[in-house]
Amino acid sequence: MSSFWLEMPASGEVLWEFVRSSDKKKLRCELRDAAPQVWQVILYQDDHLIAWHSGFSVREGAEKWARGTKAALTRRTQRPKASTTVTRMPPQPPPTMYCPTCARPLEYQQSFITSLGAATHQWDRFRCGRGCGEFEYRPQTGRLAKPRG
Repeated sequence: MSSFWLEMPASGEVLWEFVRSSDKKKLRCELRDAAPQVWQVILYQDDHLIAWHSGFSVREGAEKWARGTKAALTRRTQRPKASTTVTRMPPQPPPTMYCPTCARPLEYQQSFITSLGAATHQWDRFRCGRGCGEFEYRPQTGRLAKPRG
């Protein structure tokens, strides 16, 4: 059973709230009884409704779902930020690549090194000297493709 509100419902019982350190957004979770034996969990960000889950027939089930949501939001806020470095001296030498259009060797341009915690990923940018365009090689996928974006 799901709900659709034409207007904002009255406030419910606040189960938890916190301010996310990464972006200073205030997150709040409320519990309310929607009908006899039906509980709803409502999520707000900076006092704007962002999500709800309806149809819990047992209050403890709604509270458990709310705790799990808070844990997921808390883990998400503690994730380290990725950093990307552009270099012409990457840790892994770029492979020899050939243009998929004209089959000529591609000219190496630069590499991008992204670090997220202990994980490091590298991808390399090439250019076709004949004018077919730029290409990126991503070792994780083993694909040569036009640059994203």
